Amino acid sequence: MIHIQNLISDVTNKPVFMTSLVQLPSLCMCFDSDETIAVFTANSDSLSPLLPRLLEMCALREKDKERIQLVGCQDVDGFEAVEKGEQVDVLKVEAGIVALAKRVIEENPRIKAILLECTELPAYADSLKFATGLPVYDSIGVCNSFMAGFLDNPKIGLDDFQDSWDGIQEEYSFGACLTKKERAKLVSKIRRSVRLSIIVNKLRSAVSAE
Repeated sequence: MIHIQNLISDVTNKPVFMTSLVQLPSLCMCFDSDETIAVFTANSDSLSPLLPRLLEMCALREKDKERIQLVGCQDVDGFEAVEKGEQVDVLKVEAGIVALAKRVIEENPRIKAILLECTELPAYADSLKFATGLPVYDSIGVCNSFMAGFLDNPKIGLDDFQDSWDGIQEEYSFGACLTKKERAKLVSKIRRSVRLSIIVNKLRSAVSAE
């Protein structure tokens, strides 16, 4: 997903991240220059050839690239379900992920933080924190960090400048936010049913405004 990071950034004024790896520059700055960040991924064999380019796209300094240790979870018993698209036995995989982390840290005591690259891995973040005593970062954490930049902090400063969410999801159809010119550029064209949905939504908005 990092390959389309710039494309998405160009069409929005919101902060964009397409991988949890965007946290690496900050993590490397926060630890000593001879300390290592372990990056856990679903399959290190698949990611390894792409990693140099991914680190470059995440703006990681050249001298910090050697501090990244890639750790693949492909041999963890039960984790093969991810590749097969099957349901994962979380408890079974949790034990394997924790055991893998302990082994890797024992082999390299210079590891001072864990970054979970795969979006299947945040479910095991708390167990890794408990078992290793190390800070663990993932895609959920970076989401929370970005959202915090927009949200009211109830503990300090100006209060109640934002309305509370009513819990109702706004209606949205693919392409509804695009102009006619922008929709014409889509690779995946909007189906007729979706076009009708866009028209209906616009009519509803017009009626509500009246």
